[in-house]
Amino acid sequence: MNAPTSFSRGVGTGGRDVNWLGVLLGVLAGLLCLRVFALYVNGTDLFFDEAQYWLWSRDLAFGYFSKPPLIAWIIRGASELCGQGEACIRAPSPLIHAATAMVVYAIGRRLYDGRIGFWAGITYATLPGVSFSSGLISTDVPLLFFVALALLALIRLKEGGGWDWALVLGAAIGFGLLSKYAMSYFLLGLAAYAIWSAQGRALLKSAKLYAALALGAALLAPNVIWNMQNHFATLSHTADNANWKGSLFNPGHAAEFLLGQLGVFGPVLFAALVVFCIAWLRDPERRARAGDAERLLHRHRDQRLLLGFEEAGGLVHRVHRHGVAGQGIQDLGRGQPGRQQQERQQPPPDPGSGEVDPAAPAHADWRARRNSANSRTPTPVAPLTASGASRSE
Repeated sequence: MNAPTSFSRGVGTGGRDVNWLGVLLGVLAGLLCLRVFALYVNGTDLFFDEAQYWLWSRDLAFGYFSKPPLIAWIIRGASELCGQGEACIRAPSPLIHAATAMVVYAIGRRLYDGRIGFWAGITYATLPGVSFSSGLISTDVPLLFFVALALLALIRLKEGGGWDWALVLGAAIGFGLLSKYAMSYFLLGLAAYAIWSAQGRALLKSAKLYAALALGAALLAPNVIWNMQNHFATLSHTADNANWKGSLFNPGHAAEFLLGQLGVFGPVLFAALVVFCIAWLRDPERRARAGDAERLLHRHRDQRLLLGFEEAGGLVHRVHRHGVAGQGIQDLGRGQPGRQQQERQQPPPDPGSGEVDPAAPAHADWRARRNSANSRTPTPVAPLTASGASRSE
């Protein structure tokens, strides 16, 4: 595969020279301004999960009961920069999604040309799931960024890139795992690519790949140590949500999951994806003629489907409970009870019991906690307690 001669420019319709990167930057800047403005005019309180992440951010640690720590670190950085309001807490989401669209552009530009990269970036930025996710703060936002960045770094290493790209790959894997353990699906995609592609197998001989994996493991190590010190709380919680002991075959919920993906992708793109996948599976000659770029994307397409674009504000447990591998946007239709309703449904623990519920902001006035955080040092809240099971994770 020949590397592109220019990162920003390419041939457009009618053979015209087009600055695809400039056009993409203009569109993304417009979308970003619109989404940030929407955050500031949106009067919606933090959802249950968002409030829990915010509470974690007041007591930084290397791990929490139901998620790795990066989401809390991001929220803490955002709140330190611009305040404790809902808009500031959610502001990283549209910013990170815009950055992810840029990385998607770079992938398309590297594998094909600027026009393909432009439309890939625009498609990602305007997906219904991404548009909705830009109004929330969830673990999937940084996860998708690091998945895309890791894929770009892998492509550059495959092309003979230097040690700088090995560092990028390692950092993307490490911080991706600190965002959400679903980043491990990227490693499954990498293994599949190495099995079914000659260029992928050649990567297995590269010291840069193993250096990248070692860096990723080193970045994850503090979270592993935290889990060891806390009886593997996060991993146990994730395993409990997966419900491997229950029935894993449930056609009704599998169909619900697929319909949820339609909501994430939109009807046109989802139909195109289904048609393309069916055509690919039914045409062995096409698979035999496929270039290495197609093989690479197909192997990582599989792990992206496992991720399921879990962008419904972290509302993952419903699909996990029924054995579906990923999560679509269908949980949005379930609706989250408002803060006042949750207060009625979930009374706070007895203050005299010594129990601290990590989901306290969902059934107490998180605004009061937010305001007190601006005026004094917050009382540390234990991220792990006997009653700490998250009802919405």
